[in-house]
Amino acid sequence: RDAQTAVEKALQDGQATALVKAASLLTLGQCRDLLNNRQGAIDAYQAALALTPRTPSHDKAKLFLNQPYDGKVPPG
Repeated sequence: RDAQTAVEKALQDGQATALVKAASLLTLGQCRDLLNNRQGAIDAYQAALALTPRTPSHDKAKLFLNQPYDGKVPPG
């Protein structure tokens, strides 16, 4: 839960770049998947995919949108 709280705080930073926001949303989705909050995870992955410009986190967000993060695949 500490990681989830830290990520949510980072997302509130008005100066965060799209790269930081996408990585934060990806991490938030992964945290939520591990906490069995699938709908919350989907929301985070979709929010990451909606950001522009496209970042490396987009591919992972797309993957975990279709297949829940289980902690076995390397994060981020």
